[in-house]
Amino acid sequence: MKKSQLLIQRKLYPRALLQKKKNIIPKLLESSLKKIFLEKKFDKISYNAVALINDHNGMIPIDDIAYTVNILRRQLERKFIDSVGISPKLYSRIIRFHYVKNMIKVRKDCSLISLALDSGYYDQAHFCREYKEFSGMTPIKNY
Repeated sequence: MKKSQLLIQRKLYPRALLQKKKNIIPKLLESSLKKIFLEKKFDKISYNAVALINDHNGMIPIDDIAYTVNILRRQLERKFIDSVGISPKLYSRIIRFHYVKNMIKVRKDCSLISLALDSGYYDQAHFCREYKEFSGMTPIKNY
């Protein structure tokens, strides 16, 4: 992590939250989705996009989602951000992270590189970097 990112992170999150960072993302996502449903801001396109991302465990290109819901990619991104509060790419990354985190627990016999490649990561470095970004620790510590 870059020094500037670390400084910003320390200012935004108290030390206790940084230790529990792995629980922050699901709670933020859940609270964001609850807010959307309560305000009824969720349009059909965003709903279908979320369903596609969930069905594919975050391993579907955004262009394919846009094509499936019959909208241009940029329009999808705008509607998704308005409805969900984050970009469809970030949402996909979060869903993929949760999928691979569960796979690590379930498939103890597989190597991390095979799990990473099966989960749509380009290589092990990409997987480790994203895993650390979302959980605050390397996947080896959870393996």
